[in-house]
Amino acid sequence: MSGAKNSPFIEHIASLAREKGVPETSISHLISQSLKEIISRSKNNIPVDVNVDIESGNVKIFRILRVVSSVENADHEISMDEAIEFDDTIKVGDCVRELIPDSDAVLSKLSWSDVSKIQVLIKKGLQNIEKEKEFNAFKDKIGSVVSGFVKQNDLGNLIIDLGTGEGFLSRNELIPGETYSLGSHVKAYISNVTTNLHGSQIQLSRRHDGFLIELFSEMIPEVADELITIHAVARDPGSRAIVAVSSSRPTLNAIGACLGRSGKRVDAISESLSGEKISVIKWSEDLVQFVVNALHPIDIKKVIMHDQNDLEIVVPETSLGQLYGHKCQKLRLVKKLTGCIVRVISENEELYRRENEKKESVLIFKHALGISELQALSLVESDIVSLDIFLQMSVEEINTILASQSSDISIEQLQEKAQKSLLEREKCLEMESDPLMIHLPHMSLEKVQKLKEINVQNINELVKIDKTTLNEAVNLTHDEIDQLMKVANEFATQFTGGSQ
Repeated sequence: MSGAKNSPFIEHIASLAREKGVPETSISHLISQSLKEIISRSKNNIPVDVNVDIESGNVKIFRILRVVSSVENADHEISMDEAIEFDDTIKVGDCVRELIPDSDAVLSKLSWSDVSKIQVLIKKGLQNIEKEKEFNAFKDKIGSVVSGFVKQNDLGNLIIDLGTGEGFLSRNELIPGETYSLGSHVKAYISNVTTNLHGSQIQLSRRHDGFLIELFSEMIPEVADELITIHAVARDPGSRAIVAVSSSRPTLNAIGACLGRSGKRVDAISESLSGEKISVIKWSEDLVQFVVNALHPIDIKKVIMHDQNDLEIVVPETSLGQLYGHKCQKLRLVKKLTGCIVRVISENEELYRRENEKKESVLIFKHALGISELQALSLVESDIVSLDIFLQMSVEEINTILASQSSDISIEQLQEKAQKSLLEREKCLEMESDPLMIHLPHMSLEKVQKLKEINVQNINELVKIDKTTLNEAVNLTHDEIDQLMKVANEFATQFTGGSQ
């Protein structure tokens, strides 16, 4: 190995690297680092640095010496007086590079074993550079579609030749029922690119929602040109998919453009997904409308929002089969599409529940406000179904509702009672007791706490204890206990689980 111009060794490495598309600066650094490691090792691990000029083939070797006040090891140290000759701004603790005059002689003394080690290091370095180059080439392609050919099939796990790299397509990322033989053409989605000891791993998928989105962009110009936006996708890979779209142009029919004439565009996408049936629906910012669009053509009678992401769908009895058929596929896709909890009940079930809720509300009003059953029913039939709603109503509005009912108590007093009941209900919850307990006759927060101490925390538990035990806990008369238990049994009958 020589420092002469056009060193055959260096020229050979440089030529090999150029074939792999490695920049000259990277080649120079790689050879320098490999020589540095072996030369340092051959000279009892003294610190060295190596510069390689790829064009000329020249190699320069430097000793790395630390500046000290007093030299104790000449192989590692240099005095301040000598160091100043290299740099007049040098100070103790700094390092200087001292050129070894005859670098060629150092190189010529390397054994064949050392030369072999250098070759191994350089070869390994080139492999690492190639792996990094492949990683960088594909990491920016995450989320895009690529095509290749099956190079290897290991129990259904496929290695795909992508031309400039190899992709891994796990059998778990194939569409159910798909099989590929060696040489088969495969189109897939790059879901991730990672590195490991063996290099880059380009992870592919045909099940990913992004695959469907990219196919839409690839096959529908209006999507590629961003005239149509895909807002949400839900797939049951190989079986059915729902795609929600909208158009930035009022005159452009987003659904029609995606379907294409006679459905040819969406059919072409379906064919790429092993026959997956694709429904294209209109996106809506109104969550209720969005759900109705997604469930079309099922007859939706009502959508009840219990929370921001908790919906209940009311349908006729005859539509239940459409929702629950094929392993509840339609319902599962809608849940995934919206990101919501979506439950389904029939019209009859909803009607039965509403009637029960009315009865429950009547009981609450009757015992919390001390009004008659007829007055409580008047409130409920006016859609005032809770104490919270009652408190939101004005005196005039409540007075209008109860005008036909004679009462010895003013509306203002009723509002005070409602406010007090709500506060006491909150206290019951803090005590981990059923808030209904506070509405029982002769009950107080102190008595709720006493009942908790004997492990009675809800209505159902209360109606099961004997009157003697109850009396010992809350200290009421026999008549008061009879009144309390009568209402408790009424609550227990009406409220499933003894709580609201």
